[in-house]
Amino acid sequence: MIYINKRITVPFITLVFVCSIMPVYAGILTLNCHDMGCSNGLIIEANSNNPLLDGHYKLNLASKNFSFECNAQITSSDKEPFCYKQQSKGNFIIQLYKYGRVIIHAENIAPKELSLKLFRDGELVWQETNLKPQYQPRYPNGKSCDVKPVCINAIIKTELSVNSN
Repeated sequence: MIYINKRITVPFITLVFVCSIMPVYAGILTLNCHDMGCSNGLIIEANSNNPLLDGHYKLNLASKNFSFECNAQITSSDKEPFCYKQQSKGNFIIQLYKYGRVIIHAENIAPKELSLKLFRDGELVWQETNLKPQYQPRYPNGKSCDVKPVCINAIIKTELSVNSN
């Protein structure tokens, strides 16, 4: 171990700094990685300036490789309906908010292109087609630790322009 003493004199004050330097040997200094996992995924947020009217809603999320459908009833109650489904192609959670918001969490999927359709009482009230997520790599333990596998995630924010007939 090496000690370095440094004395700095300022009028009325004398400061002494003592530093110790530990020699670094090969193999002693290691990267401390954790084992946090992650999965490929997608979040879609659709927001409206208008509330969702009472009625029976069906939301369809589809891509080339999968399709998911959520059925929910919006009423004057305080409960916000949601759907959850596990499929071989991924896990889906969809939340409908009466104040005009739809949030979709899709886990273990990474479609290149997808479409959304929202029906109220059997009538198409909103759709988005050709949505192309811009995926970014994610390293929950840090880039140095997560060499493989790397997760990819995307967030899509879009306007929910619901026909209010």
